[in-house]
Amino acid sequence: MIDAARFVVEALPYYAHLGLRAEPDGRIVVPDAHPLTNHLGTQHGGALFSAGDAASWAAILTEFADLVTDGAVPMVARGTIEYRGLARGTVWATAHVCAASTVREQFRTVGRAQCDVHVRLHDVENREIAIMTVTWRFAKIGD
Repeated sequence: MIDAARFVVEALPYYAHLGLRAEPDGRIVVPDAHPLTNHLGTQHGGALFSAGDAASWAAILTEFADLVTDGAVPMVARGTIEYRGLARGTVWATAHVCAASTVREQFRTVGRAQCDVHVRLHDVENREIAIMTVTWRFAKIGD
């Protein structure tokens, strides 16, 4: 099995450009780096959203490797974020896939499926600074 978080941050140039990294436990980390800050001197919301997106992608690859092997192409349909506090310092994102068995069944019977991934972002003080929902769609190429 691949280390999906590491694969995502290494395979997608945008994430590398931001300096995102993967921890062995699967967390996606936004470094405490000046180019990623906003006018308040805290982590920029775009960097946080990108980390959540990367975490959701890693969760999808981990949970649904079998569907991808069977020809499913995962694509983001929508993403929403709620910022709950100012993000100071290093931030990490973790993701959880919902209703995996339903998604598998729907893809196998209909050839398409949709799945919500819930993401939580925390700062170095372990404060929850944002929550996200990223909706992924699965379809076969050409569908």
